[in-house]
Amino acid sequence: GRAVPPDIAGEPVIFYTNHPGWWDPLVFLLLAEKCYPERLNYGPIDARALGKYRFMERIGFLGIEPHSRRGAARFLRLARAAGRRTDVIFWITAQGKFADPRIRPPGIRPGVAHAAAAGGGLIVPVAVEYPFWSERLPEAVVAFGPALRIADAGDRNAKEWTDVLEAALAATQDRLATAAMHRDP
Repeated sequence: GRAVPPDIAGEPVIFYTNHPGWWDPLVFLLLAEKCYPERLNYGPIDARALGKYRFMERIGFLGIEPHSRRGAARFLRLARAAGRRTDVIFWITAQGKFADPRIRPPGIRPGVAHAAAAGGGLIVPVAVEYPFWSERLPEAVVAFGPALRIADAGDRNAKEWTDVLEAALAATQDRLATAAMHRDP
């Protein structure tokens, strides 16, 4: 069956994803255009990659320096600003690097929980894979997990919230992997 995109109407939202390949930001934009055409799209990307692929800046990806205090501060400022807007989707590749979609646990970075805490609204796991089926080029398949209300994090510390987010992403990836193995679009 087809995955139904979550209802995010009137809510600030973060979509956090696994990161199987270079095409991910373009898949995110196509997905947003099809499911949420009224929303603007923003997401952090390694500043070095952005320097190499300048067009990504024109389509909403903002350069940060990973693994630096300055980069972490900019990331949180972007998340906080997005977390106040109901006309934006803030995309985060939660693993922070390319990773095979079968790796469990997916190993999301703690900044994802901090980004969620900086804003409000919803945070939604999104799984992406590029399986080869019957053609010479791969398919791009995507699954949404359940939308989690950021306020429901309550008194959880960043580690506990990261564990919850990681489990939700892994479950979404597992559901997508099963569909991909059965060639179920």
